Amino acid sequence: MGVHPDVGKKGINASTGSLGHGLGMVSGMALAKKDSTYYVLLSDGELHEGSVWESALIIGALNLTNIVLIVDNNDLQSSTRASDTHPNLYPISKKFKEFGWESSDCNGHSSEEIFKKIKSRKGKKPFALIAKTIKGYPVSFMKNVALWHYRSPNENEYKQAIKEINNL
Repeated sequence: MGVHPDVGKKGINASTGSLGHGLGMVSGMALAKKDSTYYVLLSDGELHEGSVWESALIIGALNLTNIVLIVDNNDLQSSTRASDTHPNLYPISKKFKEFGWESSDCNGHSSEEIFKKIKSRKGKKPFALIAKTIKGYPVSFMKNVALWHYRSPNENEYKQAIKEINNL
């Protein structure tokens, strides 16, 4: 997908540009087409943007039940830990509940658990799923290493990573 998902790729309806724009953009889309469900993926680092919380507030106030937000909560934002730089962000799930959302936590490495949580939501409020993950999982040399936020693997690293992923 490259660095950021771009419009034109299957399933990507908008290129979000700067951090924090995606949730605001989808709030307008969800308001305009209430018969469609919109899925948004944000990182815990992106939750440091004020525009995310402005959007979360209006989405909750307008009760846009057709928004499903998944937060990739790996505690790494660029080169620092989110829990060190923004400790008041936690617990994330509670923040969304205070903004009028239904919220739940899950193992972000289990697609089955993610699917079950989304499928079992009540649907009476917007839904935020906080998916606890490990950056770089399951590749041994990438796990919890901030460097992989910026870097692509070389040919040998790529081969090793694919081997480890296929051995899950």
